[in-house]
Amino acid sequence: MKAIVSVVVPVYNVQAYLRQCLESVLRQSMRELEVICIDDGSTDGSAAIIDEYARQDSRVVPVHVPNGGYGKAVNRGIDMATGECLCIVEPDDFIDRDMFHVLYSCLKRHQVPMAKSAWYDYWDGGGEKKIFRSVTQDDREGIVEVFDTPVLYVTNPAIWTALYDLAWLRHCGIRCNETPGASYQDAGFVLKAYLSAGRFYLSNRPFYWYRQTNANSSVKNPSKVFCIFDEFACIDDYCVHAGLNGSRIAAILCKRKLSMYFWDLELAPSHLHGDIRSRMRAAVRANWQMARHASGILTQAEKDILSKLCDSSARRFLSGIGSALYSRTKRNGYVRLRLCGIRIGKRRNGR
Repeated sequence: MKAIVSVVVPVYNVQAYLRQCLESVLRQSMRELEVICIDDGSTDGSAAIIDEYARQDSRVVPVHVPNGGYGKAVNRGIDMATGECLCIVEPDDFIDRDMFHVLYSCLKRHQVPMAKSAWYDYWDGGGEKKIFRSVTQDDREGIVEVFDTPVLYVTNPAIWTALYDLAWLRHCGIRCNETPGASYQDAGFVLKAYLSAGRFYLSNRPFYWYRQTNANSSVKNPSKVFCIFDEFACIDDYCVHAGLNGSRIAAILCKRKLSMYFWDLELAPSHLHGDIRSRMRAAVRANWQMARHASGILTQAEKDILSKLCDSSARRFLSGIGSALYSRTKRNGYVRLRLCGIRIGKRRNGR
């Protein structure tokens, strides 16, 4: 059976959740799948679970490699894929039965290289909870024009809610940055996809369940606070080689980097903030010089932040900006982060 969708599952020490993930993929209404499970040097029982499912279902392709990080695992899956389309599913999450069927139909019907869906942020354990999310922070359905939708660059990139045309991904050279561990590679991958596609189809059906209760999730690891600068450099290099330039591209890069930067500051110990600010200035200065007169992407508040960061001493950065631009509030044991009134993150207080 020829695969229509190649599903890449990058696996590292997720034995508690992996069965639920694989069951949800293998029970898709679209049967024409290959499920490429990249065991990235797991030290728990994850490798054995992958092999067990491979014995039971010929669509599961087990791959065991030394630990090389999330980006390298995803890229290996892209290289191995034989399907018409590709999807990346995180091994601690799960998906609804019709996800691939619906997104494939949308991709073909609207002749776009990428179709995405909404998702649920999901909490299990001591009482289940789910919250509807979308990359546009609303419930719209239809074609999204990436250069006219700036909210895309301050929200979760949600690499895992999309079906990508595989030939297009390869033609554009869209891959993950192969930095160690799991460190913002999804943000770089999705930004390259947005800018290269120009437009995509968005379904408002939340097919994907994004688990928030895995204590080992990479988004909760403060040891990786400098990894965003590797990702910034990778994104900049991709734009140069792909011929993606001009003031609007520069403004988008500023907006995405600024959003990631504030999230990074929240994760980082306070004694590292000065170093992070200094690196951020170097990472965004060239973009800001081109972006300062672009319209429709950056808010005035964001322009003020970038001006203070790049056009004056770092000692004055954030002075006078106030909580109207960047706020940090605590509620029910969680810290909520907002930039210019838009939510950019949420994490459990104390982590």
